[in-house]
Amino acid sequence: MRWILSKINLRKMIGIGGIVTALAVAATYAYWWPTFSDLVDRTLKQQRASSTTDDSHAGHDHGAGAPDDHEGHDHAGHSESTSLQLNAQA
Repeated sequence: MRWILSKINLRKMIGIGGIVTALAVAATYAYWWPTFSDLVDRTLKQQRASSTTDDSHAGHDHGAGAPDDHEGHDHAGHSESTSLQLNAQA
């Protein structure tokens, strides 16, 4: 016996698969959510901690100065290859 999947059957199978997946996620939510949430929280705390200890921009104000106030800076983040030049409209 040969089983041929028509488009209608394929759509039904995808729909049923989505429903089964959603039910499985809902049924196991209590098992995986605390671990996932802790992982996200730790990652965000690490990112915040590393961004507050980054002193590469200490000593100068990016909000003040001439339109090109980065001229003459030789530390990371100020190379011409990674800079954007914005016009007055931007």
